[in-house]
Amino acid sequence: MLGNREKNSVASYKSLVWSLAIIPTAILLLLLWISPNLVSGGNDFDASLTLSLIGVALSYYGLIFSSYAALQVQAISDGYFFKIRSPDLHKKLGQISKLLIDFGTEPSEDLRSQKFISEALVAFRSAKRVKNKHVKKVATQAEVSLNTLKERMKLSCRPGTSAGQIPDYWEFHEKVAELVDELNEQLKDARAHS
Repeated sequence: MLGNREKNSVASYKSLVWSLAIIPTAILLLLLWISPNLVSGGNDFDASLTLSLIGVALSYYGLIFSSYAALQVQAISDGYFFKIRSPDLHKKLGQISKLLIDFGTEPSEDLRSQKFISEALVAFRSAKRVKNKHVKKVATQAEVSLNTLKERMKLSCRPGTSAGQIPDYWEFHEKVAELVDELNEQLKDARAHS
């Protein structure tokens, strides 16, 4: 089954398909009614011209409905990718969040060498690839927060200072925790609609 996000995209695709199917047909019928010579080029409507117009219309509708089917398959694929990839990503970001809490009292000069800083950047990139706009938004904010923290680390890491005393350290943790929560909620929604 489709999740809310997939249902919304399918609904918008349906309205687009109907618009692309109805509007050109209405325009063609209006032209045939107002000025048939414009469509026929001044020739009489015979069987070959009529069949040609029908063939063009059917080809056009075939293209529209094939495009709609391809967009639906893409939406389903994106939802499946999210459901498969999100649990591991959620777990990894949860570990990073816990490490940030634990490391808050450690010396600030040791922060740069911590593996979870580079792991967080990789996790944010992965979160932006799952094609969920809510997760992508929070992951982008968390990435910006990490870059801000890195700049602050250059200025604030000195002996006697704990990592938690660096400006923006806890704001970064907050963004990681928010991303963990967002992934959890989106994953629950995706599973509930399966």
